[in-house]
Amino acid sequence: MIEQNLENLRELYTKLPTNSEGIINEETIKISIVRNFFLMQGAEESWFDYEPFPDKSKEIKDRVDIAVKFNGIDSLEKTLYIEVKKGSKDLSSNFLTSKACKQLVRYIHSANLEWGILTDGNCYMLFNDSIKGSLEQKEVLRFYLFNPLNKSAKYRNESNLKYFDLKCLFRFQTTNYFKYLSEFKAYFKNENKTENSLKQYESTIYNFLDYTADKEKSFSLGYIDPNKFKQYLLDDISSKITNKSKKIPDTETTIKNKFAHISSFCDMLENKRDISVNPFRKFKSKGFKKEFISEDINIETDNEPKELLKESEIESILNSYNNTRESIRNKLIFLLFLYLGLDIQEIKLLKVNDIDLNKQAIHLANRTIPLHPSIFNLLKRYIEDRNSKKIKSEYLICRYYGNHYYHFEDSNFNKIISVKFNTLDIPDKRKKS
Repeated sequence: MIEQNLENLRELYTKLPTNSEGIINEETIKISIVRNFFLMQGAEESWFDYEPFPDKSKEIKDRVDIAVKFNGIDSLEKTLYIEVKKGSKDLSSNFLTSKACKQLVRYIHSANLEWGILTDGNCYMLFNDSIKGSLEQKEVLRFYLFNPLNKSAKYRNESNLKYFDLKCLFRFQTTNYFKYLSEFKAYFKNENKTENSLKQYESTIYNFLDYTADKEKSFSLGYIDPNKFKQYLLDDISSKITNKSKKIPDTETTIKNKFAHISSFCDMLENKRDISVNPFRKFKSKGFKKEFISEDINIETDNEPKELLKESEIESILNSYNNTRESIRNKLIFLLFLYLGLDIQEIKLLKVNDIDLNKQAIHLANRTIPLHPSIFNLLKRYIEDRNSKKIKSEYLICRYYGNHYYHFEDSNFNKIISVKFNTLDIPDKRKKS
């Protein structure tokens, strides 16, 4: 039913009138798309208040586009502000600027509200003003009417939708779980942790909070405890086995890492005095495996020998790159992984100036790596190819997006390495997740 409603909304969006530049005006977006989106999310027509003053004293002369009052009750705790911006059928266009975000947050702050949404009819950005942090850190969740291209955003899009439901916002308050996740991201960055580490922590915490909200149907930080986390791990492993997922069951190391992620989340909650004590702390001792990982969790050990790539498999992967548009680049990435032992972060941040063609070596922060003639020749060809294309980026391996060059992301490397590896005729247990 929900998917059909979304499909109807998508179809309606594509038929909206535009001006000569392909722009859909705000009023059309507001009435035709946004209003219907929130009716689909549990609102009733009588709950909408169009263009009220965000500040009762009217010191702010602007009006917010929509105030949705849950159950029609005029209450600060049950009101959601929605600010609508123009849209475009070219979904790559972005009118949800930093200035627009500031405008929305200013409105909800002036009205002493907690929740607000900024949207262009396709992208819905949920903000919470109680989060102490920068404007960016006040954003809690996003939902896209048309699925985003970003793999991570696409994966979460369906899950995120349910937390825009007014019952999840105001009655069951399960959306609050993700307010605390946004606070954790701000806390994590203040600890000067790396962006890549944050993604790993965020993935674990998001999945567990989503699981908890689905199981408990209500919000309480008391639900974040070791027993429920253990049940989450059991259900997750069971789901992978039942669905014959290509993702291998969690190893002991993976479970320890996930445990550490949730424990860090609870450390923040304790530091902020949202909970009295981190319930995971007692498992940080040497008794972790005995007390937390019991016979209930059937994990794979990390001690199983890893089968190395065979020469024929290496040759097969290299040959497969001949049919790709960036064959030289793709072969180079594969060989940098395979023979030099560089990890994703090192290759991602590798700069052209780190390459010494005269000495046939790569200079990193803490070491110099000599290059085998075959890798050196391929690297030389790649740099010549870069120069002929007039690529202007300090990063050796880069991508072009939105008129700018950026370094590769983890997902880009995954497509080149893991996806190709998985096309080989090999057992599932050797395939990369």
